Amino acid sequence: MTRLLLAGTLAIGLSGVGVALQTAEPVDAATNAKIRDEGLNRSQVGEVFSHFVDVIGPRLAGSPAYTRSAEYARDRLKAWGLANPRLEPFEFSRGWTLEQFTLEMVEPRYMPLIGYPEAWSASTSGEMVVSAVSIAGRTADAVEAMRGQLAGAAVLSQPIVGNFIRADRAQPTD
Repeated sequence: MTRLLLAGTLAIGLSGVGVALQTAEPVDAATNAKIRDEGLNRSQVGEVFSHFVDVIGPRLAGSPAYTRSAEYARDRLKAWGLANPRLEPFEFSRGWTLEQFTLEMVEPRYMPLIGYPEAWSASTSGEMVVSAVSIAGRTADAVEAMRGQLAGAAVLSQPIVGNFIRADRAQPTD
């Protein structure tokens, strides 16, 4: 019991020493004010963000859009006065760009579908009519067992939507 009391007293005493050794970091209010003023009154974040997202768009490594984004960043850094901004070469396989993609159900009736090709997938030689196979909710082993069914098929990875909106928005005559 004495050892327990001694250990507790020592722990409480040392915790006070730790608090006493901590010092508050001084706050430079003038520097904080300059940073705040720069961000609120001369920030170019919105313009740069918009250029990357709205003008250049998605940019996979090795793609023409990646090159445009890297050159844009280099040019902006140079315009802001940084010394010697440059692009560094790096080894990367081949690039990939999505130029056009349309996915439609043609049987038993027509319906446009939402889907995207896998990045770096090969181009087709033109229009294709293929069967659709769903892998939604299946384990990797179950998908592997379906390998023969997947070759040459449109693979649906998401579950079928079953929660449809049954009523339209409120109408003025309601």
